[in-house]
Amino acid sequence: MIPIPILYFASRHKPVSERAFLMLNGAGFNIGNFCFPVMQGMLGPASLVPGAMFDMGNCVVVSAGSNLLTLRLLHIQPGKTLSEQGAGDAPVLPKITPKDPDARRLARAATIKGILKGFLTSVPFDCYLLMIVFMLTGVTLPGVVSTVLEPFANANGFCSMLMVGMLMDLPAGRSDVMQVLRVMAWRIPFAAIFSAAGWFLLPFDTDIRKAVVMLCFAPTAVFATLFSDKVLGNARMAGFCLSVTSVLGMVAMTAINFLIPA
Repeated sequence: MIPIPILYFASRHKPVSERAFLMLNGAGFNIGNFCFPVMQGMLGPASLVPGAMFDMGNCVVVSAGSNLLTLRLLHIQPGKTLSEQGAGDAPVLPKITPKDPDARRLARAATIKGILKGFLTSVPFDCYLLMIVFMLTGVTLPGVVSTVLEPFANANGFCSMLMVGMLMDLPAGRSDVMQVLRVMAWRIPFAAIFSAAGWFLLPFDTDIRKAVVMLCFAPTAVFATLFSDKVLGNARMAGFCLSVTSVLGMVAMTAINFLIPA
């Protein structure tokens, strides 16, 4: 969540549409669809354990957190694109606060409901919660579950890369390219800072810290494409952002794999 308020203040003189795109795509990581198959190929299956633990916190951000925080900070109404809300070149939309107490109560209830729905409708987040419950209660899954799911698990790499490829798209114009470059200009320094913190501050062995360094260079999340389309009505630009950051992520993770000894 750290990048979002930083991007909010850094873009305070930009139009609300550019701020929303930057905040939605400047935070969060594509772990399941991108990092899992790449890390499994480079570091082996054991690297998926720290990857999954990393993704527990990441899911909170990408499945709902970044979208909710962006909408609240920029006063964007959920369920409508910015063009439908008459957004111009102003940095934020006018804040609409109901005067009637009952209306305010209903608005708060709708906000809480939206937050819970955003988290609970995320399948990875639900799975992580379920596995945490199993771990705390000492429940173990029977071996037949692993046997049945093994073919699906083996197809994860292919399906993940196919999904990332399907979301790739070309930009509509120079404006889209400039906004994507602005996202990259923020994501790369954030990745460098977070990876350095993970390498030098985490009290784990080399294999786990190496995995964390790789994860910090992951591309934008698939959810960012979804939320960008809902807020901006422009999935093409977010898909192009995913394409570019995926290429950079692959280059960075390959370089890390060679530069950091196992």
